[in-house]
Formats: sequence, C-alpha cells, structure tokens
Amino acid sequence: MENLAKNILIPLDGSKNALKSLDYLDLMFGPKHNLYVTLLYIWPLLPPVLTDEKTMDKEIWVKLTTVEKKNVLMAERILAVGKTALVKKGFDEKRIIELHQRQKVGIAQDICNWANREKTDAVLLTRRGRTDLETLFMGGISDKLVNYCGNYPVWIAGGGIHEKKVLVGVDASENALRAVDHAGFMLSGTDCLVTLFHTV
Repeated sequence: MENLAKNILIPLDGSKNALKSLDYLDLMFGPKHNLYVTLLYIWPLLPPVLTDEKTMDKEIWVKLTTVEKKNVLMAERILAVGKTALVKKGFDEKRIIELHQRQKVGIAQDICNWANREKTDAVLLTRRGRTDLETLFMGGISDKLVNYCGNYPVWIAGGGIHEKKVLVGVDASENALRAVDHAGFMLSGTDCLVTLFHTV
C-alpha cells in the first residue's frame, strides 16, 4: 500500500496563508513520498449584469476581455508561486500540475466537482486563505467545501502545525470506518503518529 501514488488537490487563492497548506504537505509527506499534487485556482465570476449579452455593448465587451486576460495572468502567477514553493522543498516539478478555470457554479462547488471528476484522493487547504473582508464576501470556502463534498475527503489545516500527528475521531458508524481507511491509505509510508479517539 505504501508505494501507491496519492493524488492531492490544493486550491490556492493568492494569499500567504493559503500557501501554508504546502508547508503542511511537506511536513506530513515530504518530497520523497509517492505524490502527485494539483494546484488549482478558480477565477471569480463577474456580476451577471456586466456579462448579459443583450445589454452589453462593444466597449464593455473589450473591457471584459481585458479583465479576463488579467484573471488568466493572475492565476498563472499565483500557481507559479505555489509550484516554485514546492520545488524549493524538493518536490518533483513533473509531479506538480497547475490548473486554473473560470468559476462555473461557486468556488467551493467547482473545487469539489473537479476533485470528483478527476478522482483526487484528498483536497487540502488552509482554513482561511483570504483577508477578513474577502472571507466575508467569499462566504468561507473551507466551510462550504466540507458541506458540498459530502463523503469526499477534505483536509483543512488551521493554525501552525509543527508535529506529524493525526487524530482520527471514530464511532460505530460506517463513515468513521471510511475515515480510518482513508487515513490508513493516505498516511501509509509516512512516520506520522496516528491516534484513534472514541468518546463514550
């Protein structure tokens, strides 16, 4: 099991805090682990009133095209920063994929849809990747991810993590056994200390 490749999706948003998920990846797995990492950036949608073809004139269309080009450049820059950070930590650049796309439904839903479509083993992100004001408008992506992904594995790293320890809460449910199975698969081949915790 420990030689099986693991595919991890890491959404980035351009903030320094979002890059902490890369530090977590390095701490828990390291560059020698059999990992494939996908860095994903979702561009935000423009308000519908600005993109309505019935009311849009040529001047607005030109401006929107310019905005879209800027979004692409920003996405490429954000993803390049993430990839460079991983390469500096020793990760193989051939195993790092950079992807960006326009928001389709909602940022959290788009991340979950991509992860399900590509059969990613886990989604990893930090709890708050944006400033307080931006988080207010974004609606808390990490919270929405947990809701939308349902039974899909989402790892949310928060605060400073300096030790290779994992706590897995268990009960008699099938979901708890799935969590244990997932932790066993993801952490196989690492030297992480795993604690199974059950409350009576």
